[in-house]
Amino acid sequence: MAYISYVESDEEAGRMANILRIHGINPPVLEAHLRLYRTVMSGPSPLTRLQREILAVAVSGLNGCHYCVVHHGAGLRQLGAPESLVQALAGPAPLKAQLSDADRALVRYSIRLTRHPAGIGAEDVEELRGHQFSDRAIHDACQVIAYFNYVNRVADGLGIELEDGEPR
Repeated sequence: MAYISYVESDEEAGRMANILRIHGINPPVLEAHLRLYRTVMSGPSPLTRLQREILAVAVSGLNGCHYCVVHHGAGLRQLGAPESLVQALAGPAPLKAQLSDADRALVRYSIRLTRHPAGIGAEDVEELRGHQFSDRAIHDACQVIAYFNYVNRVADGLGIELEDGEPR
């Protein structure tokens, strides 16, 4: 059961993700959240949409955020990722997922930034540069990882439930 009540708004509430519906209690937060999400996940970036979803699932899995794993696991599947990749990324050892060397480096960075943010150093950035990620790509990866660390805590901290009809 949700810890905070969802704000209903007629027919729109039925089509809005619960993570957004709960922000109806503070509309400026909803507006800012939507803008940030759209920019980080869909805006222009050297990272592909697939890479961003890989990071979303890996971070959400590390944080144990079932809500975000379900939603972004579906996003990975829509992009053609096999179920085995989704499950591996969402599990306790996302580096076991079958990934390219470059995508594995992104996931390794996401683990370090999620688990030990103060331990990130120049060597972490250099590893990504060694896989031909530009400074802009590294910045965008950091934004995706930081966003999901934030939103996982919002989802879990407010007890956000899956929408009706979502697989459990």
